[in-house]
Amino acid sequence: IVISNAAGGAVFAHLNNLIGRRSIGVDNLGAGAVDATENWWGCARGPGASGCTTVSGANVTTVPFLTPPVQSALSN
Repeated sequence: IVISNAAGGAVFAHLNNLIGRRSIGVDNLGAGAVDATENWWGCARGPGASGCTTVSGANVTTVPFLTPPVQSALSN
């Protein structure tokens, strides 16, 4: 997910499976905040952990994150 919000407002991205393995899951190119909580980052350890997708840019909130993928989380 790439966000480029020059106006500085908040962007919300929730309940996504970001499973690029060692690639960027959320890239904030703008000045605004990105609420990227409640996402699956490809592993249970969360963004930036070994084998998980990462975050690039400033003002990205990722905690709390999902420990199972979205489909599994919704079926419980």
